[in-house]
Amino acid sequence: MHLVNHMLLKDALFLVAGAVMLQGHATMLDELGGLGRRMPFTFGVFLLSGLSLAGMPPLNGFASKWLIYVAAFQSGHWALGAAAMISSLFTLAAIMRFAHAGFMGAPTAKALAAKEAPLAMLIPMGALAAGSVITGLFPGLLLVPIAAIESDLGFPLVAASLLGPLPGLEGWSPLALTALSLLFAALLAPWLWLGRKAGIVRNPVYLCGVSDIAPEETRAASERLYETPEAILRRALFAPEPAEGEKV
Repeated sequence: MHLVNHMLLKDALFLVAGAVMLQGHATMLDELGGLGRRMPFTFGVFLLSGLSLAGMPPLNGFASKWLIYVAAFQSGHWALGAAAMISSLFTLAAIMRFAHAGFMGAPTAKALAAKEAPLAMLIPMGALAAGSVITGLFPGLLLVPIAAIESDLGFPLVAASLLGPLPGLEGWSPLALTALSLLFAALLAPWLWLGRKAGIVRNPVYLCGVSDIAPEETRAASERLYETPEAILRRALFAPEPAEGEKV
């Protein structure tokens, strides 16, 4: 199931990257910014696929990761289960960093010249995203065929039904969790609407009195994404800090 989820999610993300490169004419992340308003559909597919890849419930990526976590802990492999959960946090950090650097913030010159990708690129992205949503709501669509394969191979069967919840005592229903999430959003919507009618106050970036910095220069460079993980690994391995200007 995790292999199929990765096929759907990473293929969608590769198509998003291709659309961004084609429409933004950029090859480096730092050349992008503010693409969300120029390419809203592409941004939506990126967020859906990225958050699912990071294991955000109730998306399909979390369903298969949940089964992996449960299997690791039940079999006594606590370190592997914890490592899998921690890696999901790093994936989430990378996805949100890319979302901010590429689609949010102040637009760059290349972003201002971009527009939404053509239909020939949007339709495959949309189809993969739809497949992710459907298999997220109904994991049995993947687990039942997997159970048939396991039966042919002589493995114990996964107790799953086409429209039922995830298997096992620790299983949960993605459809029910999604319904609860939508109900919560519906209850929250009136308050968000009232806040929107009150107006949005946009404050300028505080530049400590400096006035000759372009808006795109106030964005954090993409390489800073790795500063915290690198510092943790250096401390864990007792490695010296890099010299000024040294490539890491």
